[in-house]
Amino acid sequence: MLKRSFEGLGFNQGDYEDTASAALWLECHGLGGLDTVRRAWPRLQKHTQLSVALVTESPGSAVLDAGNASALICGQIVADLVCSYAGPASTGRVELRSCLDCDAVLPAMVSCAGRGFNVLAQWNDQRFVCLAQIDAHAAYPLFERYPATGAVPETPSALVVAWRPGALAAQDLAETGIAAPGNAACQARITPDEFRDRYDGAVMHGLSIDTSTLAILTAAADNVLVEATERSRQGAGE
Repeated sequence: MLKRSFEGLGFNQGDYEDTASAALWLECHGLGGLDTVRRAWPRLQKHTQLSVALVTESPGSAVLDAGNASALICGQIVADLVCSYAGPASTGRVELRSCLDCDAVLPAMVSCAGRGFNVLAQWNDQRFVCLAQIDAHAAYPLFERYPATGAVPETPSALVVAWRPGALAAQDLAETGIAAPGNAACQARITPDEFRDRYDGAVMHGLSIDTSTLAILTAAADNVLVEATERSRQGAGE
């Protein structure tokens, strides 16, 4: 349903597959992927083509501007880029500015970990500062959310750092700029074991969707459904 709905909005194949996968990952792990889709729907309708502008680039790092698009659609490009920068023995760093729904960075991090990279990330949504980290080849990250304190950027942004195990020393890690807000108490913490339990629960009990979200997705999916005719029925199942 999600893939067909994003295809109905006009997304290209790779983009609608990545967007659907990110939303489903969030939903299956208790982070409200379907609610995120509903809130982000106007942005998803506007940004049907992945368009991320390169602001600056230097060896091993880049700053991108998402133009207020949702991380549901551009999270995977961050994963691909930061892994390409990290390479076999170095560190990759990607900052994504003006990007909303940044919790969708989490499934992108899992993608990086599956390629053999350690990943550390931080993002803000003007109310909270979120931190996450995952080890190479791990299935689930550690996720923490803190209340935003002090000066908060006008637009949400995300910073993702990836490196091969052993390629980044502790002192180098401290220089990435990723750290918990000073004097802020952690408001929410989800461990890898808790993420696994949430996923297992979703598999066992299934997922529910409210009628308003279902109506939105169904209307979009209908844009790519073939009208039921005698000719279309003859090819059904092929």
